[in-house]
Amino acid sequence: MAYVFHLLVALLVTQLTTSQWTDGPYYTSITEGYTCRAKELTSFTLVKDYIPSWMYSYSTARLLNRITNRFPCGIRQYTSVSIKNTDISEYITHSKDDFVNQINSDYSYYSSCSYYFYGPEYYCNQSLLYGLKEALLISPPGSFVLVLTDGTISDANDTALLNDIYSLLEDKQSQVFFMVYWYWTPKNVQNSLLQYIASRSYGLVSNTYIYDIWGAIYGLDLFLTKPLNASVRILNLNVNASGEIKETFNTTALTHLLVYTNGNVNITLTNPDGNDPDIVQSQLYSSGHAYLVKHSVSGEWTLDLRCNGSISVMVLGFTGLPLTGECSNSDCHPNATCEEFGGYQECTCKKGFRGDGIQCYDINECEDYWLNRCNGYCENTEGSYNCSCYSGLKYTEEGCVDIDECSSKDLNNCHPLALCLNYWSWYSCRCPYGYFGDGYFCEVNECQQGTPCDPNTECIKYKGHYTCSDPCSNHTVLDEPWRSLDNKPPGYYYYYDYYWYHCDNYLSGWYRFQGKTDQKIPEYCIAEQRCGTSSPIWLNGTHPIEEDGIVNRTTCSNWGDCCNWRSSVSIKACPGDFYVYKLTGTPSCNSAYCVEPNLKMLNCSSLYCSHDEECKRVNGVLGCYCTHSDDIHGDIHEDFPLPKLTCSTSLMRLSYRKCLLEKMGMDTSTVHLKDNGCKAYIEREDMQMVKIDMVPQRGFCGGQIKVNATHFTYINTVYVSPKSDEMIQRGEIALEVFCSYERNMQVSLWTAINPVLSSVNISVGGTGSYTARMSLFQNWDYSRPYEGSEIWLSTETVLYVGVMVEETKEPQFVLQMKDCYATPTRDSGHPVKYYIIKNNCPNVNDPTVFMEENGKSLSGRFSVQLFKFVGYNTLFLHCQIRMCDTSTEICIPVCRMKSSSIDNNNDTQSLTLGPIYNTGASMQPAPAPAKLPEAHSSNGVAVPSLTSLTSILCLLLLFAC
Repeated sequence: MAYVFHLLVALLVTQLTTSQWTDGPYYTSITEGYTCRAKELTSFTLVKDYIPSWMYSYSTARLLNRITNRFPCGIRQYTSVSIKNTDISEYITHSKDDFVNQINSDYSYYSSCSYYFYGPEYYCNQSLLYGLKEALLISPPGSFVLVLTDGTISDANDTALLNDIYSLLEDKQSQVFFMVYWYWTPKNVQNSLLQYIASRSYGLVSNTYIYDIWGAIYGLDLFLTKPLNASVRILNLNVNASGEIKETFNTTALTHLLVYTNGNVNITLTNPDGNDPDIVQSQLYSSGHAYLVKHSVSGEWTLDLRCNGSISVMVLGFTGLPLTGECSNSDCHPNATCEEFGGYQECTCKKGFRGDGIQCYDINECEDYWLNRCNGYCENTEGSYNCSCYSGLKYTEEGCVDIDECSSKDLNNCHPLALCLNYWSWYSCRCPYGYFGDGYFCEVNECQQGTPCDPNTECIKYKGHYTCSDPCSNHTVLDEPWRSLDNKPPGYYYYYDYYWYHCDNYLSGWYRFQGKTDQKIPEYCIAEQRCGTSSPIWLNGTHPIEEDGIVNRTTCSNWGDCCNWRSSVSIKACPGDFYVYKLTGTPSCNSAYCVEPNLKMLNCSSLYCSHDEECKRVNGVLGCYCTHSDDIHGDIHEDFPLPKLTCSTSLMRLSYRKCLLEKMGMDTSTVHLKDNGCKAYIEREDMQMVKIDMVPQRGFCGGQIKVNATHFTYINTVYVSPKSDEMIQRGEIALEVFCSYERNMQVSLWTAINPVLSSVNISVGGTGSYTARMSLFQNWDYSRPYEGSEIWLSTETVLYVGVMVEETKEPQFVLQMKDCYATPTRDSGHPVKYYIIKNNCPNVNDPTVFMEENGKSLSGRFSVQLFKFVGYNTLFLHCQIRMCDTSTEICIPVCRMKSSSIDNNNDTQSLTLGPIYNTGASMQPAPAPAKLPEAHSSNGVAVPSLTSLTSILCLLLLFAC
């Protein structure tokens, strides 16, 4: 019934349109004071889901106003279709003003869809296809249908509905443009379906960030001014490729061509005469361009494309109406010409003017940012505008662009020794290390080029001289009560309490913490959400005594890891039993320095003790001390005191209950590994824990590696000393710990001595930085890396190259090898360059290249037969890598004749290996290596292991004795 009803509505609208406006191609109307011959233009249909109206109403109104200003006598149907789940509402009018008022009246500041507030797992999932079908039913033939959607479709599997849409597209010959917006992260949900629908209608799919919709809508002018029912569909190209593509097409009896593209593509168009065509307009819309070509020549046209990634190219042709002699330029206003898009021989106002061609009025481009392209001071002129750029900028066709003052000494005032740093519209100067000044002036900094002061004072540099200052006398007092260790968030909703969180990113200099009494930074790990901040900072070490002078220590902040961020601080113990700290700003909010009372406090009111501690005075020192039980053996059985060992490929951690060890007579401050410098630290939460960390690599903290055919095992020994009294002293007690890992490419590097390796830090999702490594391997299973400082190989050797990233906290990220190539020198930009992998895909012209893994995991692997550059005896390998988000991108390359990558040079990092020396063997052909079974490329699995539980329990009982 709904289909029949809307069909009747469409027929009625068509009948009204025909009877009222199409008595011939023109009718006489009075519009804004003009008496003109009106004609039908392409109708506009807007389909939208939950998107708040403020994000599209203004830009849509500006779009329609611009078109109306240029063609005041044009008439069209305006249609609006709103989708909310399965609820569809419609609005039809032939008045632009009524349509604009209608979409403005549907105003809501926030979307009713929870997706905007809670993220992509709460998609609205609206009936998009049903809404599109309704829009096509009630829109006139040849309409331009703009669909604003977040790309989630509840009826995507409705085959009958899809068939109805395909039939309507064929019957109506309308164009459908999908503008898929995203709020949190881009989505590819049912994207291929939208691409197919758009392609059948010679439309496009454009992915747009939600706050960029107003800019994307701006560039749709050409699609709404094309002549009605006069278009011919010529070319529809949708490819995933990289490089150059050439297409040809033929035209006959056409007046104009409309070429529009989407994606990373540049085009060159050649007409049948071999000349460049007359392109009179290029309009930017979202991620594509539209080009209007006038005076189309019949014959074969050539379209050269330079593309990278997924692109779409469409070509429409327009047949002109047989209307000649209607006017000449002399009949038009001086600021108009006698021609118009589509072959209508009418007076049309020139660019920069509006009107009916008989009367033309200046447009104030300075009132519309998208018209003036001026990001400086805009001054309107007759038919145009002038743009004056601010200081540090210069004007080009693209608007005001930055002047790189650092590119020439004539453009900056930096001191000859200083480093020049260029920024948008300005620059700064910085003196190098060892020099003092603001960059415009630099002089020798004695404090950085020697030790002119004694260890108890700090050297402070001033212009022209320096002084030695005692920080015990020259410091700033910090007395904020929120720094207290027992300061916890105010209740369950603390995440929304902005004022509770504090940050120390502004600190710089010497400070003394002082509350009711003097305070100090705790010497143990502080739990998250303490001390008035999210990530509290603690001291990973001990405080000095007065005789030590100024010492350096390390501080740690707890955020998912007790030592997530490290920083170096200077500390001095001062007369009067207080400490001063030289602090620097934290890298981000919310992180701040935590404090606890100095141990010479007179009462327990400000001490924060764990559940297994009590506040008391021992030997005259007040502090938190472990509570004790008379039944040690029962306590051991009840509390499961076995140490906890956790294993991962990047970290091993052994954890003890601190108080339990102390009950058994152990001195917890003595816990260390084979290397005495690798000591444990204290983490205080509900219980105090003694923790010691190990990196499972050969030689780390005295550890050993044992290897068999399938696994490797990292082994170390943990030592702890019993407490001693004045009479006797016992030796250390040892406990062997180990973790076993399945052998793979990454863990094989841990067993190697001096492997050939290149490493770089790579950012993952803006949340963290991880280490990426590239190495050369001798065999097909990537288990034997090359070792040593030099590699000498013959050109008969097959190189196995592995790239890997350590485990991340963001499981959706994988590693992409974008470009891997060889050069004869270490310079990655050397003009002599041989690509092995380009744009994520292997070199198909080299039969020895085999890419085994790329874009699938945190590892990448490829092999190639070694070669030499003519005239050189060395070879260097370079790889540009990036982290790809599988939740928002297609990370596995589709490599056929062309590459499938998208240009992401902005977020790539480079790795370089070499030199590889040629032993002089002649080049001989080698077969391409065969792809190995999946069993040869398994991921590493950590297997935590301890000696038998019985042995450990006996050992712990021995502690008690």
